[in-house]
Parts: sequence; structure tokens; C-alpha cells
Amino acid sequence: MVKSKNASDAASDFPLFGITFKSVSLKSQLLHGGDGSELESAIKNRIMDFLNISQNDYCMVFTANRSSAFKLVAESYPFQSSRKLLTVYDHESEAVDSMISMSEKRGARVMAAEFKWPRLRINSVKVRKMIVRKKKKRKHRGLFVFPLQSRMTGASYSYQWMTMAEEHGWHVLLDACALGPKDMDSFGLSLFHPDFLVCSFYKVFGENPTGFGCLFVKKSIVPILEDATGAGIVSITPAKNLLLPEDSSGTDTELEQIARLGIKQECDSISNSIVPYTEQDSKDRKSEENETMFVKSNPVQLRTGQNIQNKLN
Repeated sequence: MVKSKNASDAASDFPLFGITFKSVSLKSQLLHGGDGSELESAIKNRIMDFLNISQNDYCMVFTANRSSAFKLVAESYPFQSSRKLLTVYDHESEAVDSMISMSEKRGARVMAAEFKWPRLRINSVKVRKMIVRKKKKRKHRGLFVFPLQSRMTGASYSYQWMTMAEEHGWHVLLDACALGPKDMDSFGLSLFHPDFLVCSFYKVFGENPTGFGCLFVKKSIVPILEDATGAGIVSITPAKNLLLPEDSSGTDTELEQIARLGIKQECDSISNSIVPYTEQDSKDRKSEENETMFVKSNPVQLRTGQNIQNKLN
């Protein structure tokens, strides 16, 4: 005989929740979307508390994956008046490429940081020239897209670039997708306040569901965003195949309560016993977006990990 489980046991069985796509622009969702269901609101609160992000300063939307978050920003950012897009990446990926493609269609002038061998460090002289404002320029120069960590070398980048960009009139998108759960609650948002923040929960939730992430938008910037007809925003829904208690009625309300309990237990588990992010995790993550990794080094571009290793040696 199969033993029935209580609600607490059921909540520990995956999947705890699913996602459904929403047909709504980023600006409309931020202004009129509200917090969604009780389950979605509870998850948002847990995430923002975990990341130390103030709900007074930021709005949050769930996205299907990292690429969706980048594309949503590109579709909504006012490139007609703030024409430049400057990215700082030592590799190419589907997410960044989708942002660049959409930005160019909307009139942006796209620029990219260069990196120097042998350690793939940012070419600081050239990047500084791109960032620093010249006299008699428009109020906002454009969008500066800055990752906290290289997905090629694992090296962390200095916050000075984000600070410099803000001082010279750039809006800043901070890409925290390379961080694992060990670092996600301590990357300095009490000191730095980017206009956009993209996070991926692949390293937290694994395959539940693959690529699930979120986009934070500073409330003060929402009015300047433009309406767009793109997709990528998702809602959180209770999973329908949770193992329910023996006396369960199976209603949506009960499913939501069990899923909320499971999310709380999972977040507590992540907070209390964090497992270091491994090299194998990194390999698994790379397959999520089928990224083609290669170094942006002039004049040579190397396309395989073996070639990169040979070059470094």
C-alpha cells in the first residue's frame, strides 16, 4: 500500500510551480500588472528579500529566460532619444545577440568593450572613452549593459564601470545571471542602484523550470519606457501534479498553499545550506541557451575551448 503524504511532504516534491506566458508589454505590466496571484506575490517577496532589493525602489517581472529579459529591455528602452547601447562581454550569447538585434532595429548605435590577452581583462582605456560624456551631449547617452562576472573566465568585474557610466548619463543594466545562489544575496545593491537588473534562477531551481528568471526595473525609469508588443513575461502558477494529502479537495487554493509552502522550504534550504557552484554546473548552464562562446579579442577570434586554453598557455 502506498503511504499518503501530508501537505509538508507534498510541498517538497517537484515541480512546485509552472509558468504561463502573458501577452503584455513590459511597461503595461510594470504599471498595471499588479502582483499577480497570492502564490506569485509570495514568491516575489521571498526573492526580493533574499536579494535585499527594496520594493519601494524596484518593480519585478518574471521572464521565461535570460534572453527574454534582455529582449524586453531592448524593446522598451527609448533608443529614439538615448541612442547608444554599450555592452561589456568577453563572449557572445543568444541573450546579448537578441538585445543587440532588437536595439539596432530601433535605431541604437551599438558598441562593445574590447578585451586584452592573456587574461582577458577589459581594455580600460577604450571603454573609458566610450563611457565618458563629451560636452554638449544629450541628457541620457544610452544603455550600458554590464555583467558582474565573466562567464568565460569567471573573473569578477569592478563596480567602477557601472559607477562611471551612471555619472556620465548612462542608464545601467546589471547582468547577475552568472552568479550562483551563494553570491546572489550579497552583490552590493545597497550601494549600487542599476536601472535594470536581470537574474536567472537556473542555478537555484535547476530544471524547475529551465531558464526561469526575472527582471527588476527601477520605478523612477518606468515612465520613460515605451510600449512594445513583444513576449517573454510569464506568470507563476501552482503545479497541477503535486502529490496531495489524503483528505485533499484538490482545489486551486489548496494547490497554491502547498506550492507556497514548498517555495518557502526551498528558499530556506538555499539560504541555510548553499552548495558551491561547480564546474559541471557551469557546463550544464551553458547548454541552456545554446550559447556560442568565443573570445572578443582583436584581431583574432577563437571559437573553441581548446583553442582558448592553448592561447592562454
